[in-house]
Amino acid sequence: MSVTLQKKGTRMHRFGVWAFAVLLTLLFIWLLGFVMTDIGRIPGPDFRTLESKYVDSNLVARKNEIERELHRLEVDISNQKQVQDILRNSTENSQRTMNQLLDLRRRNLEKSVAPTPDEQRALEESQAVFLKNQEEFQKANEQISQLVTRQKALQEEMANLEEQLAAQRKLAQEEFERLHRKHSLKLASIKLLILLPLLFVAVWMVLKKRASVYKPIFYAFAFAVFWRTAQVIHEHFPSALFKYIAVVAGIVAVLAILIYLIRMIAAPKRDWLLKQYREAYNRRICPICAYPIQFGIAASAPYSRRLASVPELSGVGGTGEDTPYTCPSCGQALFSACEACGKIRHVLLPFCRHCGASVPQQS
Repeated sequence: MSVTLQKKGTRMHRFGVWAFAVLLTLLFIWLLGFVMTDIGRIPGPDFRTLESKYVDSNLVARKNEIERELHRLEVDISNQKQVQDILRNSTENSQRTMNQLLDLRRRNLEKSVAPTPDEQRALEESQAVFLKNQEEFQKANEQISQLVTRQKALQEEMANLEEQLAAQRKLAQEEFERLHRKHSLKLASIKLLILLPLLFVAVWMVLKKRASVYKPIFYAFAFAVFWRTAQVIHEHFPSALFKYIAVVAGIVAVLAILIYLIRMIAAPKRDWLLKQYREAYNRRICPICAYPIQFGIAASAPYSRRLASVPELSGVGGTGEDTPYTCPSCGQALFSACEACGKIRHVLLPFCRHCGASVPQQS
């Protein structure tokens, strides 16, 4: 068993590496986003073109004409109502003047005083204005009635046109949605045609190069490609289909991780196995079966204290590690004599703690 020393650098150095890895991830996402945006600019179906294909242009022209005429009718009706308001005010003024003159004449007649020519002329003029205003007001009423009748007729025609146009636009909308879905799938295919190979390359690099010193770069690239791929699938596929894709992808990911963990237990890697051995020795249990390491059970107390007072004989395992030791549960040799210095060393660790020699006792 040989061990390659890993140079991890200072804590600040490691923090800087991962900080720049995160920044690199964002830049990768940004770059892939530009590519996806440019692909998304490919023109799709035009609703106006489809509308002109399905909607009768004569009906549209008639609808626009009716809208203009309805607008004119609304203006004319409003103008006639304003005229009525003016006539109403003028009529009320004429009526008040005429009433005052009649009242004045009545008082004069009671006093046997004949009305003057000016009073007679003023009364006649007030009566003439009153009658004229009444006539004009009635004409305005008739004009408004005609305009309202025309307005109702046009509104009924407009409702019929809207119903016909709505049916035609529905056909155009259905065709547009069908073509839009087709165009969306086309864009998704182009995007995935770019992203999926990149995703396979990224996964391959993460799996094959995870022990490399450049693994932060591979992780950054893999995360960015995965993020954009998930975004494209979510954007272009229906939500009902996307949830199945997400669940299947989750199942595949969980199965891959589970299989990886099972393989690590069944056939562990050298580095992982070494870490397991170190932790087991430190916790005073057998690295193979986890049975407690029980040094010095049969030794007397004075002898154990004497061993503990000797620095060379006290180590990770504690008192009693000066003699070979085999796990009584599984039979694995845990401590034995070093071939280089002859002192007791850990069998499953790569270096002798006394002389530092790399003379493995078990591979």
